[in-house]
Amino acid sequence: MPKFNEIKSLSKKVFENSRTNPADFKELLNELLTLTVAADGHKLNLSRKPKGDLGLIANRIADKPLLLNNGRFLKFLMKYTCGKGTPLTINYSCFQYQCDEDRYSKRFIFRYDYNIAPEDELHPVAHLQINGELSERNIVNKELEDIRFPIVRPSVESLLLLLIDGFGLKPNDKTGDWRKILDYSESAFREYQAKKLMYSKP
Repeated sequence: MPKFNEIKSLSKKVFENSRTNPADFKELLNELLTLTVAADGHKLNLSRKPKGDLGLIANRIADKPLLLNNGRFLKFLMKYTCGKGTPLTINYSCFQYQCDEDRYSKRFIFRYDYNIAPEDELHPVAHLQINGELSERNIVNKELEDIRFPIVRPSVESLLLLLIDGFGLKPNDKTGDWRKILDYSESAFREYQAKKLMYSKP
């Protein structure tokens, strides 16, 4: 179980430290993607503003989405803040599973969005969009893809489990450890979130 121990150690480094290094977080995300659904050699990048505490973790910056091992694509974007004395905080994330490599694809299958400061009251802080058709007619006066279903904030690990269990992608890891690793990493993330909430209360 060398891979499990390696990722467990990296998760502790990321989530048990109040001053998480964004580069460590990006490395953890890349390990999880490589273990599960990313095509060989396809990884996330880290971009930081020269001044200020803002940064971005995404598929090739301003370029095509991440290629997956089934030939489809994942648009992956996280905007974060991380400064002196403040923990790494994801302010915005977008995970979009899509059929083509277009940055602004209309051929997406589903999309998760999380925005700590939504642009208006029609956009829940965390929501899901599904690109499809309802089997029942005259239900809504808009396209299904334009409806935003409010959800609890999704984790990267739950996204990967959905792609594998729900959409049939085959995990790259053949040892069978990938599920245990995702479970552990998600648990560490949830604990980190709970601690942040506890310490942020007045």
